[in-house]
Amino acid sequence: MKGLLKKDLCMIWNYCRSLILILAVFTLVGAFMEDSFFYSFYPVLIASMLPVTLISYDERFKWDVYCQSLPVSRRAQVTEKYVLSILAVLVVILCCVAAQIYRMLDVAGFDASAIPWETLPQYVAMLTGLGLISPSLMIPMIYKFGAEKGRMIFFVVVGIFCAMGAFYSLKGSMQLPQFPEVVLILVCLVLFGISWLISVGINEKKEF
Repeated sequence: MKGLLKKDLCMIWNYCRSLILILAVFTLVGAFMEDSFFYSFYPVLIASMLPVTLISYDERFKWDVYCQSLPVSRRAQVTEKYVLSILAVLVVILCCVAAQIYRMLDVAGFDASAIPWETLPQYVAMLTGLGLISPSLMIPMIYKFGAEKGRMIFFVVVGIFCAMGAFYSLKGSMQLPQFPEVVLILVCLVLFGISWLISVGINEKKEF
């Protein structure tokens, strides 16, 4: 598992540096924008899709075939991608929360007592939900249909999320069902676990 993680971290550094730069720019800009949710939404979405990008590179370089000759089970190969997804999302969420706290302090004149700290749990829950749902939908489809079709599905999923965000912005006065933050995170974790089971099942049945 450690070897697979090191391999993917090297892949990210060598092939995804532009994504790292985009994530850093959006996070920094979000710290100074009045409406900063989009600048948190986009980095978390991109971070959650890093494993999908890496699976595409694995397929291009025939790593998925070569890896079958190594003493690494197919379950471990899939598990590593999900672990990487969680790590990437966690790092970006921590950066976004730090940027959000700075923005709130700036708006409040750096008076900590004037900051609505109660809004942070909902903010974190929304980002966590986004970060877990995206790979939960995408990774099984990538394993099932391959990288090319997976890219098409990726754009469809991103389009759906953007359309939902735009619709919500236009209908800002509409009342959406409210869920406790812990419940939202737990539901997303359950979906993430189900997605992992599906991906493991798909990968173990593959014939390379």
